[in-house]
Amino acid sequence: MAGGRGERLQPLTAGLPKPLVPLFDRPLLGYLIQHLLEHGVEEIFVTAGYRGEQIRAYLAGFPADARLHCHTEERPRGTAGAVADLRPRLRSPFLVVSGDAILDLDLPALLGAHQADGNMVTICLAPLGERLRFGTVALTGRRIRHFVEKPPLADLLPEARINTGCYVMQTEALADVPGEGLVDFALHVFPSLLARGYPLGAVAGARFWRDIGTLEAYREAHFEGLNGTLPWSLAKGTEPVAAASAQIRGPVHFGSGVRIEAGARIVGPAVLGEGCRVGRGAEVVRSILLAGSAVAAGVVLRDCVVDLGARVPAGWRLAGAGVAGWPAAGARSVGRVRRAGAAEPAPGAKPVSAPAAAGDARDAGPFVATAPAP
Repeated sequence: MAGGRGERLQPLTAGLPKPLVPLFDRPLLGYLIQHLLEHGVEEIFVTAGYRGEQIRAYLAGFPADARLHCHTEERPRGTAGAVADLRPRLRSPFLVVSGDAILDLDLPALLGAHQADGNMVTICLAPLGERLRFGTVALTGRRIRHFVEKPPLADLLPEARINTGCYVMQTEALADVPGEGLVDFALHVFPSLLARGYPLGAVAGARFWRDIGTLEAYREAHFEGLNGTLPWSLAKGTEPVAAASAQIRGPVHFGSGVRIEAGARIVGPAVLGEGCRVGRGAEVVRSILLAGSAVAAGVVLRDCVVDLGARVPAGWRLAGAGVAGWPAAGARSVGRVRRAGAAEPAPGAKPVSAPAAAGDARDAGPFVATAPAP
């Protein structure tokens, strides 16, 4: 499933569908496809919506024997609607996987539980961890009792576990999905199946699972890659072209062609993608610079994510910012609306709004970028 807009990952998804956002210079979808192929999946259908033509073009670069197909929605159909549109081409049991997470599936465990328990649907659960941002399921043994979609703390049951968005299903589970409109698995299909008495189960079938739906989570995923926590084989780094007076400390991954000018400091964990440039005297601390981005002289970045091709102007000091670069010629920074009770900006700070073509900056996400005080 690769049809969402990835709004919480703005500004990276202003010009890319979320599954094509890069992780160590490779699209997330590429890692996922490779993982599935290595674990014996014979044929893959990708349901695309937002910027689906980019996903189709990316899949065209895989070898023909990978048996990849792209189904682009004419209008949004939701998670279940998009899969149900493929029902004539599916056979039982089939696997549904969310295309925007980092995971390591235990497919034998999933399939074994599904077949042994005679389930209509078997949901893959994640190891215990953060729960509040994700849909949860309550179990008795391996049987699902009910779903709680992104619940507040007071609603969580002690035995609740994360629904990863990965399912083993029988095609009959899609029989009553309407042929138009938005239909969601967790909100519509699964509760309906439970109400009609169909057996739904769940198993801890993910050895590893991480959502990258926000810039914070995206940045932390790179840091996990640096310390070897991620389950996928990541691209190996290269040595940057660095001036003698440049300083590099901590774990840092450099893509090919990175250049670091005199007096610049890179403090890890940090990732600098292919072709990045760091100007004279600039500082990059705990930040992710995607391919082709450039940091001008005297810039200070702390806990930032800089988009593909973005340019950070000389002298700017940014903390916790998402700096956009789509299109590269119109690089911008993304502002936020302060929540009630939030602190006022520092005196002299000047929020920088996005151009109209990129959408209203007030809705662009949780990150604030400010220009230096005059």
